[in-house]
Amino acid sequence: MQYESDLEQANARLEEYEVAIDTLKDQETRDQKAIDDLRYAKKYYQEINGLPMFSFLGGPAYTPEQGLLVAVGGLYSFKTDRSQSELQRSSVSAFVIGNYVDSEVGYGVRANHDLYWNNNDIQFKGNWTAGSQGKHYWGIGYDAAQDFEFGDVTQYEATVNNYQGNLIYRIAGNWFAGPALKVNYFSQRASQTQRY
Repeated sequence: MQYESDLEQANARLEEYEVAIDTLKDQETRDQKAIDDLRYAKKYYQEINGLPMFSFLGGPAYTPEQGLLVAVGGLYSFKTDRSQSELQRSSVSAFVIGNYVDSEVGYGVRANHDLYWNNNDIQFKGNWTAGSQGKHYWGIGYDAAQDFEFGDVTQYEATVNNYQGNLIYRIAGNWFAGPALKVNYFSQRASQTQRY
């Protein structure tokens, strides 16, 4: 496989892969190995040609600390300049998370970005988290935690909104410099069960 400089031709070739995959899926004697091979070839073609890709992920989970969780999100990756073969793929991802623990519903949003330009000489990386979650506070230190009984008295609702980003420029070789931004917001209030 080779790099196709004409974007229209690259997209047309990508469409050919999709049609071939759909054709194989519709056949009565479905050849799963051939379908998997075509999917792999399509993904490889997208990578070589710097074409955008999207991945979706979601599902339930359970942890003792966070309770029942449901998350949905995705990853979008692309090249800011298809003609630069050494340029890393840029990516933007976002996830929405909801959970149920301690008789309360919590939610959160998480997003990340890694953007690259000019043969990786300019990079902008960052992440953002926001949400509201029930937590417990029982004092400071291990002994305080062991001596305190969890319950409505220790529970509070924490709301957070944080962003951290770095815009860096290549100075020489593998040396980079640039500004960084970090913004943190935190607010707490009595939990729903404690208010009533």
